[in-house]
Order: sequence, then structure tokens, then C-alpha cells
Amino acid sequence: MFDLIHERFVYQSLDTATNEIRLIKILPELERGDVQCQVEHFPFEQAPPYIALSYTWQNPIPDREAAEDTHDTLIRANKTTLRIGNNLASALEYLRRHRSLEYVWADAICIDQANLLERGQQVLRIAKIYGAARETIAWLGPEYQDSNLAFDLMRLLANVIPDSMSDRDLVQLVRRYLTDKAYANEWKALGCLLERKWWYRIWIIQEMVVSRNVNLACGEDLISWDALTHSLASLFVIYTDLAPILESENISISVRPLNNINAILLFISKIFLETSLHIERFLFRIDEFVATDPRDYIYAILALASDANALVPYPNYIIATQDVYNTFVRSYIEHYKSVDIIHLRPRPDARSPLPSWVPDLDLREYNFSIKNSLYFSYAEENGLLQCAAASTVPLVFYSPDFRVLTCQGTCIDVVDGCSVSEREASNGQVHLLQPVYQRCAYETSEGAFTAIWRTLIGDLFWNEDGITKPSEEIGLLFARQCRKYDDGFVHQPWEDRRFTEWYKRAKHFVMCGRTLQNWVNDTTEVPYVLSKADDEVWLRFTHRVSAGLGRKLITTERGYVGTGPDWLQRGDKVCILLGSSLPVLLRPIDDHHMLIGPCYIHGIMFGEAMSLLDGGEVELEDFAIH
Repeated sequence: MFDLIHERFVYQSLDTATNEIRLIKILPELERGDVQCQVEHFPFEQAPPYIALSYTWQNPIPDREAAEDTHDTLIRANKTTLRIGNNLASALEYLRRHRSLEYVWADAICIDQANLLERGQQVLRIAKIYGAARETIAWLGPEYQDSNLAFDLMRLLANVIPDSMSDRDLVQLVRRYLTDKAYANEWKALGCLLERKWWYRIWIIQEMVVSRNVNLACGEDLISWDALTHSLASLFVIYTDLAPILESENISISVRPLNNINAILLFISKIFLETSLHIERFLFRIDEFVATDPRDYIYAILALASDANALVPYPNYIIATQDVYNTFVRSYIEHYKSVDIIHLRPRPDARSPLPSWVPDLDLREYNFSIKNSLYFSYAEENGLLQCAAASTVPLVFYSPDFRVLTCQGTCIDVVDGCSVSEREASNGQVHLLQPVYQRCAYETSEGAFTAIWRTLIGDLFWNEDGITKPSEEIGLLFARQCRKYDDGFVHQPWEDRRFTEWYKRAKHFVMCGRTLQNWVNDTTEVPYVLSKADDEVWLRFTHRVSAGLGRKLITTERGYVGTGPDWLQRGDKVCILLGSSLPVLLRPIDDHHMLIGPCYIHGIMFGEAMSLLDGGEVELEDFAIH
């Protein structure tokens, strides 16, 4: 280690007139093995070819954080000492071995982190910095837990999985390698590798989307971005089908990093096609990403969002997080004449210091907004997205301290009964809250059953042609399969076990005067035999239902059927706020309301409530939301 009497590194200001950036030149190894580098300034347009480094500031391996020394490391920079994180130091050591004398950009060194003004200015330029890099290296950390075997497996899967294959065939292909004991250590190593913190960094969205040439390094292993994403994205597509196989083989692979890689690939495809991506679209897809600074949930995607300048002109690390979020929401409502942004991060209690109408992006455990699904992104593009408040614009007021949002809208109904959610069932809760009223808002029995099964998938379905309205045959398929489970048919290996568990919990729930089981059994009889085409449709249907198992089935006092967040209660109001594409649940508390979250109510998703308003059946009122 360095002698502590060495002078500390002092940052020199960047010349903003020439858009200067700092680059690191990694120098050859010293006798004692310490990292030595030269920090130089260059006008951005005249910078030499360089490598951009993507990495985590903390220890990259979760289970080693407490066990190992997490103190920073001293390196030599411009013949002075500079303190950096251990993981960055190990990344620089890797680059010294494999990319010696090349220039490198790494944010912890190339941005003066203590200078909040410079930090905000440079953060806004990160997309250009990564986009101009000769190569981006994502450093996952040192070799650990057989990470080399995980890289071998990803390369193998990238080679054997074709570019185009049906989900069913892909499951069978991957199953062969999953159940082959010769690859058991590789699969376990992949599970450990996917727990590393890099996969969850909010900043990797921007870094991976804009970079031209990406390689991922771990220990001495290297894999291309194309090979990695082809293997992991394939696993994501069939993860629901793989879950029981993984469980039977005692292999733990989290879906969260697979979801994150899939989200990045989606953003890359949209931007490559020059599709305009609004900041809201990003925010509804970053639930599994984590930011060290909560403000970065917004700042990390500004350079990618087409509407960033109108909503958040520049990153400002001087402003408190609560003020950043509050200001962003108000800017969104004003700019888009819509209150849809309040649907973003519903939460069940008052643990957040923010008002209930301001999404707290740093609360990770609650993710029950029905708009979080990719289906809603595609539905919007295909003109199928719901618009509960029709073409109305919001009429809103704020309290002087911006803690209270007052919205005009109308109360359509009240929650009467609800089913048991997956989370409640896992905690031992099994009792259904059966409705007090036995009303039905749908004119016929066929209409009521249709409302029930369409509610389960938000009345959207994915087939070979993309997102469409589901056909009536899907309802018959739903009834047939549920009757099979009632008759004791054995669960098929490729079927979604979460769906069958859901049906066991929900089949005695009363909707429109009958239990779900009664509705299923009273539907026109159809044969049990499934064709291969039916298999594929059923697989998509159960996946779609399983995606919403964090929500509850609900009935209302008027007899509507819907779904909502799992912390809803009997007595919550079903409201349509002007300028909202979805109904919301509001809970009366003294003289104000708390936002519970958006909901799906079959029969009022396309502006039908506005006709009730026009007919005088309901009235506009002000809702003060705290």
C-alpha cells in the first residue's frame, strides 16, 4: 500500500466551454502491484479512443459484503493518492492486465463527486460519453462461486438456442440441459452470478442502451453482450415454465435480473426503431432496478426519455429527493394534462414521507400497478389502452406546501368483496371477504362470465399478431381447464402452477351471485382434449393471469367485477378522476382521501362512467388526496 504521507489527489475544474471530460490512463504495474494511473482532461470532441466502465460502487457480491473488508482502496493518480472503492480498484486491475495503457472513463474518478454542480452537469452527459466509447466493459466483479462455469453455460445456451423457436420447444430444449446432471454446477453458478449487484443498477439501463460495443467481464472471463442477452432473454421468456423444473432440480435462479435484461433489450429495440419513449414508459419498467441515490431513478433515464426536457430539465443533486419526486409529478400533470403518473407506485401505508399521490420510486417491495405490465405498453401502441375518463383533462389544485392534491372526479362505486392475494396466502391468510351485496352489473349470465375471465387478463391478450382483444373461445378454454382441475386431472409439467394455486384459492369467491366454480361449471360444455394450438393459447392465458397475482379480485356494491392492489379494503371508493386512463381506489380518512392505487373494473374502462355523469346518476366532486 501507499505511504500515507503522499499528497491527496485534487480535482481541477473542467472547462465547460470545450465540454471537457476526464479520462484515466492505466499505467503498467508497479513492483508492489498497486494501481497507478494518470488522470487527464480532454475536450470531448478531441478525446482519444477510450473504454467506458460499467460497475457497482459497492461490493458486487451480496453475501461477501459483511464477511470481507469493505474499506476503500488507495491508488496512485498523477503521483498523488486517490481513494476509490474496492470493486473499482479490482476493475482497474483487470483492465491493467488486459487493456494496459488504454484510456478509461469511470464515473467515480472522472467526475468530482464532491462537486454537486459538476456532478449534475456530467450526469446529463453520461449517455454521450458511453455512446462515444470504443468499448464498454461491464465489470461484474472477481471470480467467485464458479462464475467461470456460469459464463460457460451462457455461451453454450447462446450457441444452441436458435433465433426463432416456439415457447413450448424452447422449454423442452432448455429442460434437457437443466435436468442433465453434467451441467448441475453450471446452473448453480449461473444462479449465484445473477445475484450480483450489477444486474440491478439503475444506471446500466442508459449505459447498455447507448453503448456501441459491450463486453461483460468477471474474473478473467469475458462474454459479449449479444451472447449474454440471447441466453438470458430466452430464459426470461419461458421462466414461468422453467420455475417448477428449477425447483425440482434444487436450482435457484431469480427472475429479477432476467426481467431487467429484457427491459433493457426492449428499450434498445424501441430507440433503434427511433420510437419516442416518454419518461413514464421507463418508470413503469424499472421496478427491479436499484439506485444508491433515490433521485437517480429519474436522473438515470433523462438522456433516454424524449420528454425529459419538458419534465426534468437537468439533474440537480442539491434538491432533496422528496422535492424532486413532487416537482416531477406536478410537471407531468401540467405537461400531459393527465394524472396517470399517480398510478405509478401505489403503496399500502404511510411509511413513505411522500403524499400518497406522489410515487415513491425508492419503495421496492410494492409493485402492484396494473400499468406495470408490458401489455399496457403494447396496448397503447395498438390503440387498445383503456381510457376510463374518456377525453377529459384534469382539474387539479395543490395545497401551498404541495402535500395535498385536490382532483375533480366522480365516485362510481364502492368495494364490497375481495379474494385472497398470493402474498396473503403465503402468509397463511385463506379467508375470502365475500360480498355483502349479490348484485350483477352485467345484463346476462354470459355477460357476467365474460366479465370475470376478461378481468383476469385485463381484457388484453398476446398472440402471434401481437396485443389484441381476447376472443370468446379463450373464455371457453378457461372454463374447460378449470373444470379439469376440479375433476382431479393431473397438472401437466408445462402448465403454470401459480395459476392452479390461484384457482384453488379463488374458486369459492362469489361474483355476480355465484362462486367462480359455479360460473365455470355452468358454462357451455366443451371437450377436455387440448390441441397443440390450444396448449399455446392456454399457456399465454395462465402467464397473463399469473402476472397479476399480486392483485385481488374484487366485486363492488353495484355488482361490477375487477382487480386492485392487495391492500384494498371493503369500503374503498372506486373513482374516476378527470384526466385518468384508469379508475382509482380512494380510501376516505376523516376529511380527505388516501390513494390506494389504480384498479381494473370491467365495464367502466372505456369512458362508460362519463355517460353516468352525463345522465345525472353520479356527480363531479373534489377529492383532496393526502
